[in-house]
Amino acid sequence: MADNIIALAEGFRSQLIHADAQAIMAMTRAWTGVEGALQTAVAGLAQQIADLKAKGEDVPQWKLWQMSQYQSLLAQIAGEMNKYSQQAIGDIKDQQIKAQQMGEKHAKQMLAAAMAGQRSLGTSFDKLPAGAVENIAAIAQAGQPLNKLLENAYPTAVAGLTHELLYGTAVGRNPRETARVAIRKGLAGGLNHILLVARDQQIRNYREMVRQRYKASSVVYGYMRLAARNTRTCLACIALDGTVYDTDQVMALHPQDRCSMVPLVEGFPLPQIKPASEWFKSLDEDEQRRMMGDGRYEAWRDGLFDFRQLVTVGNHPVWGPSAHVTSPHGFAQRARRAGRRGHRPGGAAQRPPGGQTGQAQETADAGN
Repeated sequence: MADNIIALAEGFRSQLIHADAQAIMAMTRAWTGVEGALQTAVAGLAQQIADLKAKGEDVPQWKLWQMSQYQSLLAQIAGEMNKYSQQAIGDIKDQQIKAQQMGEKHAKQMLAAAMAGQRSLGTSFDKLPAGAVENIAAIAQAGQPLNKLLENAYPTAVAGLTHELLYGTAVGRNPRETARVAIRKGLAGGLNHILLVARDQQIRNYREMVRQRYKASSVVYGYMRLAARNTRTCLACIALDGTVYDTDQVMALHPQDRCSMVPLVEGFPLPQIKPASEWFKSLDEDEQRRMMGDGRYEAWRDGLFDFRQLVTVGNHPVWGPSAHVTSPHGFAQRARRAGRRGHRPGGAAQRPPGGQTGQAQETADAGN
């Protein structure tokens, strides 16, 4: 059963990634309209800055802000990005619905695999209450409207474009090249923020629908976290692999987290899946070092910390439970605390027992 569940989870993950790639490609194509609308104005400003530089005048950022042509460009950027953001909001809402539909379908298929066909699924899922789709989207957005989530795109775009304009002039780039880089690299910071929100919303809507479907089930009492077994998976996800959660619990996430949720069914044993940390140990040393970085790898190899300590779990004031790879500073703090307790970690961390919830386990990890 374990191999079947892993294969199913990998297939679902691939479908989610493919859907994400298609949506991002469409949004990126639409962004070229923003670039085209701003090309002439950015090129004109880059030429004006270069002309001032040629006359021996410095153009620091404070002086740039005083230039009427720069202020006009800012107004134009605001207008173009507002139009793009409104289109992006519509796209993200469509993606949310599709992600929920995919999550509902995958939850049912995963439950069938977990039950190994030993019980009829006819009564396994109750109908979700009215307004569930809207509630799931609201939870995924942390109660914030989408335009609020996208609002940092404009200042990010302006900061990036401004930096590239000034830097390009300082290093003597041709004004046309400066303008091109300012748009493609600097202004694109705004697009990257919008795409990050789009990706995050797709994953959150997908995962929340899966959790709600499990919760509405008459047979599922919890779920197990399953990280992807590939070298692109973050260390935090590998460390949390195998954590068990109640259906009322939202597992700790990070941006673009794609861990799967394996249902735990009343009357059926926990799936016996090899921990991702054991998979990591099977990799060759070069791959382990590349994923961890030299410092972390050598400390782990020398037994200075448990693999489980690679993750730090916190509670974001807006997004709730969050996970990230423990920083070197975090390891130093833990080492000092362990020293005061007379404890020296070593070896691989154990998976949480079946009766231990993710909240309890993650709270313990966060406090180490």
